[in-house]
Amino acid sequence: MPESRSSDAPGQKAGLRREVRAKRLALPVAQARPAARRAIHRLWSLRCMARTRSIAVYLPVGSELDCTPLVVQAWARGREVFLPVLSGTRLRFAPFFPDTTLRANRFGIPEPATHARHLRGARHLDVIVMPLVAFDQQGNRLGMGGGFYDRTLAFMKQRACMRRPYLVAVAFEIQKLGVVPVDKWDVHLDAVVTEKATYCIT
Repeated sequence: MPESRSSDAPGQKAGLRREVRAKRLALPVAQARPAARRAIHRLWSLRCMARTRSIAVYLPVGSELDCTPLVVQAWARGREVFLPVLSGTRLRFAPFFPDTTLRANRFGIPEPATHARHLRGARHLDVIVMPLVAFDQQGNRLGMGGGFYDRTLAFMKQRACMRRPYLVAVAFEIQKLGVVPVDKWDVHLDAVVTEKATYCIT
């Protein structure tokens, strides 16, 4: 487990979010699209991706790296694809198909209009591709600040947890920081792939 470093100042994470978001937003589309494709190509080289049957992916919002090509490739490879759905203060995951109807949640993020009986819990997925604002080489992730993924994946901190998904992020290299401040509830990544490198933490 990567070493935890508690954030000292309440505004430290917020400041880093603003800084990295600005850099990501300034990335020209002509560079962002091929960079995203290269990062996704690297993702498929991870050992976990050869074995996975079910993968949760996110749909990009704003300047986030576009994972749509990953979704299409996963369908072509016969994988089950899921998207996160808000469920109170946590997430559940809905199956996603080419003809799935999407609707905006309370944050304006599209999610499948799926009946609750079809939703799956995080522990029943093989791989979860997590969105992030920034990361470091120790697998620490700086998210959007809502804490939905951390609360959803809190069960992974229990020693008795045997069934766990592989947590990976696909990001631009400019989102890498030397150190990401960590709180005790933060869940660590198993790997991060960018257009330039693969960072395997576990």
